[in-house]
Amino acid sequence: MTQGDTNTSMEYARTLYYALTDLLDAISYSDRAMEDQNDLDDFNTQIKVRMDRVDKIKDDISKLLKAFQEEPNSKGFQEYADQLMEFTGVLLGKYKDKVSKEIASNQQNILNSVESDRSKATKSAEAFFARDPIPVNERNFSVKFVDGAYDVRIKNRCPRDIYYEFAANTKDSELLKSQLYFSSLSRGFKIPVRTAETWISKDPAVDYEKLDRYFMESAELTKQNLSVIFMDPEKESQFKIVLSRADSSIFMDVEYSDRIQKVDVTSQPALNNKLESGELTNIMDKITKNIADLQSKKLKLIKLSLRDTDILTKMNYFDLIINVFSIIEEEISPIISRLLAGEKLAISGSDVLDLEFLKGKLALFEERAKEVASALGMSGIMDRINPA
Repeated sequence: MTQGDTNTSMEYARTLYYALTDLLDAISYSDRAMEDQNDLDDFNTQIKVRMDRVDKIKDDISKLLKAFQEEPNSKGFQEYADQLMEFTGVLLGKYKDKVSKEIASNQQNILNSVESDRSKATKSAEAFFARDPIPVNERNFSVKFVDGAYDVRIKNRCPRDIYYEFAANTKDSELLKSQLYFSSLSRGFKIPVRTAETWISKDPAVDYEKLDRYFMESAELTKQNLSVIFMDPEKESQFKIVLSRADSSIFMDVEYSDRIQKVDVTSQPALNNKLESGELTNIMDKITKNIADLQSKKLKLIKLSLRDTDILTKMNYFDLIINVFSIIEEEISPIISRLLAGEKLAISGSDVLDLEFLKGKLALFEERAKEVASALGMSGIMDRINPA
């Protein structure tokens, strides 16, 4: 096995280890949250039944008094019946108020427990996916200037329709820690935006737009493309610049628009010939590097979904871990074989992946352990390791 193969193998060993810690924690917390939610639903049902019974007591007393009043020799009872009903209403009302306060307190305690476990489940999933533990089919960075700061989202689409999205921390970014003006990238840079005939020369005159006052309003970075919009709010004008790479080729598209017109700069030879493409490419490369560097500065897990299911809302972490294991089944198969042979794999610090660890974690899945083992490509392993 080459050094590269060894490193790759250890990366998947770490994925297995952290899936059996972080994602298993997420499953545990989500199970507790759902149990608490079920308890809250049952509690609310019982309270409704109790309150309905209190109302029925008042109705029953009213019917009893009415029946007594209709009996012979009950003349003059109406006055006492009214007083009794008023007194009954006051007492039952006080009782309902007292119970309602107790109910509200109990409901809030259960709700706090649900939200706490939901938050812990999210944080556990966040810890797992912050490591980018599974192959990514498509990754892009979305940048938007919002409320005086750059909101950067790192969006990842993975096999089996797993999607996760992180917000990135921009406060230490060289370019994105504050509003980025073009003058910070290249002072005095100009782009040709229109031509006009002159009587002095046969060649058309070229009008330039200076970009110093333009700021980066948004950007989108993928594996091969960077698309950036610089705008000047006062002039209501903007430049859309797209840099694309394919093998050794570089493609640049520049589009200018304002309240009056839209100009495709790079499609007009007279303008494109005056465009300082080399310097603009260097500027775009610098932006690319600064955005890509945010991959290691994840701040918070914003979205996590499996197919059409919002995992953070539905808390269906068990289905998620099954799909994660299915994605990496082929890569972890030799790792499982090494564990079954008694090998111990050092993960990080004192963390070790070995057969005892695997047995203990599978046991925590209880009745779902066989399904997990199957997703790991270990359909018959339960009989061999027999987790207690």
